[in-house]
Amino acid sequence: MNVKTLAILALITAAVVFAAMKWSSPDAQKDDDTDSPVLLPELSAQLDNIQKISIQTASDSFSLSKHGEQWGLDSHDDYPAASNKVNALLLGLAGLTRLEAGTANPELYSRIGVEPVTDTDAKSVLVSVASAEKPITALLVGNSSVAKTDATQQEIYVREAEAKQSWRVMGKIPLQREALEWVEKEIADINTPNIQSVMIQPTDGEPIHIFKESADQAEFTVANLPEKATAKTSDVTLLAGFLSNLNLDSVSKLDTVQLPEKADFIAVFKQFDGLTVQMTVKTAEDGKRYAVFMASAPEEAEISEAAADSGDETAVTGDSTTETATAEADSTKDSETAQDSTADAATPAETKPSATEQAASLNQRWQGWAYVLPDWKLERIVLEGKALYDLPEEEKTNEAADIEDISVMPEAMPVIPETVE
Repeated sequence: MNVKTLAILALITAAVVFAAMKWSSPDAQKDDDTDSPVLLPELSAQLDNIQKISIQTASDSFSLSKHGEQWGLDSHDDYPAASNKVNALLLGLAGLTRLEAGTANPELYSRIGVEPVTDTDAKSVLVSVASAEKPITALLVGNSSVAKTDATQQEIYVREAEAKQSWRVMGKIPLQREALEWVEKEIADINTPNIQSVMIQPTDGEPIHIFKESADQAEFTVANLPEKATAKTSDVTLLAGFLSNLNLDSVSKLDTVQLPEKADFIAVFKQFDGLTVQMTVKTAEDGKRYAVFMASAPEEAEISEAAADSGDETAVTGDSTTETATAEADSTKDSETAQDSTADAATPAETKPSATEQAASLNQRWQGWAYVLPDWKLERIVLEGKALYDLPEEEKTNEAADIEDISVMPEAMPVIPETVE
């Protein structure tokens, strides 16, 4: 659905809502200052021309800019914004309909939340919308409550920034006050049952390797498990599911982050269909840990695992990424040729993307970005191998007995004689 269609729907919705409000609320005031119930008619007419959205509160401000058909978050290097959230905001603004006039007294603005955002302790949110040529509207959004005549709508106090008159309007404005709430936060969502193996290679320390021989195997096997040790099934499963519902905390352009050459660790996740995801984690000078991702199809899977084993993370940046993309494009062409040769075969209702297609899609999303992951998520993967298994009590006792406790002082210390001149 394009923006023009959405604009038409917004106008129709606004008219229907206003008509319903009039019929169900006979005591509602009629606006004598305008013939239109729509608060911002000029916005609906220019939805296709909007190029910038700015959101400002008393404590923060950020903006979204449109590049072609894609919206991006300016403060985070134009990282893609969630189109559904942007469209919902614009349609919500365009569909606002007047219920009644509010106060025009500046001393009373704060009571309904439409005071200037520059006021001390202001609760309002200023939403500004502009085309490439000029500003279109700037609206202060204040207090809101569930609409009396339609529980799916809200009654909201608003005021155009340059106007004295405030209004109680009906509609819905899905406003996010935090910049990162506007972006596509999902990095990956690979289901645990699809994972065949996980290999973690710290720069310093022993590698961790869990795997399944087949998709029918109920639990993961922990490689190099000590004798008599029992794997912690829940912790192992959490490790295998690291890429499931993986969201970002923050994100930056890779070439704008000062990262060291040495990685903290490299993790390689392999699916049963051959799709392989390599994650390289490094700590920047500011103390933040950044993760860089690269996906590969079966043709490149062995390269990725070899890089993890050797600690060589050059595969995640530079020319290697370009070479991988080229290989994936060639592989996709071969796949399409094979598909053409079987065009007469029955077409399934839904075809799962091949490993090559999945890798190309993931790399398109990840290439050139460095992600900050939630701490609780990283805790599932930044661990030592012994965190994945339990030892019997007698083994723990024997292990502890092997450690010399040098903190115990002997009962009697020898007396050191003073030096006699």
